Amino acid sequence: MARVVTILLFVMALLVGSVEAKDGFYIGAYYPYNSISKDIQGLESGGGLGLRAGVRTGDHVALELSFFETRHQFNGNQEAEFEGGTLDLKFLMPITGLPLLEPFVFGGLGKYVLEYPTVKYRGNVDQFYRYTEADGTVHDAKTSFLNGYQFGLGADLYLGPELSLGVAYAVRKMYFDWGTPGNQELRARVRSFEIGVNYHF
Repeated sequence: MARVVTILLFVMALLVGSVEAKDGFYIGAYYPYNSISKDIQGLESGGGLGLRAGVRTGDHVALELSFFETRHQFNGNQEAEFEGGTLDLKFLMPITGLPLLEPFVFGGLGKYVLEYPTVKYRGNVDQFYRYTEADGTVHDAKTSFLNGYQFGLGADLYLGPELSLGVAYAVRKMYFDWGTPGNQELRARVRSFEIGVNYHF
């Protein structure tokens, strides 16, 4: 499927007139399709929804923040949710002669959570604070920080100065060490195919 979408983007780039990409702020929505492997076993591939916001400066650099959630079946009829928030640096590579087709590579850091019906896997947990109730019960409040990274490549097709379509392929690597059996560290690798649309202000 990724090959078909890439070919369609290239053909559209040949047919549409010249458009210049805009510097500045942009927002977008995309469909991520994720396959999870390594220490995390038994989850089927699944899709969901993602949102992104970014700032482009010049011809070759953009900084992008994104959030996504995908759903994955396991054990026949149960469902798990995989969530991520990422901060990426994108390097854009405009093609001379094809100004509306713009390949890119990207990489960055992420915070990832895998939620099963009865437990939630998180990573890189630090104790944030401890508090005591009136009856003497002590609680440790914890927070989860960045626990992974990602890198990938893709291409944007500009339909006009304000609107672009995009496809991307990403590899995400992460670990979970809170909420796992015995709080043991589990490593995960996620292969992600994404297709979406961006609006450039």
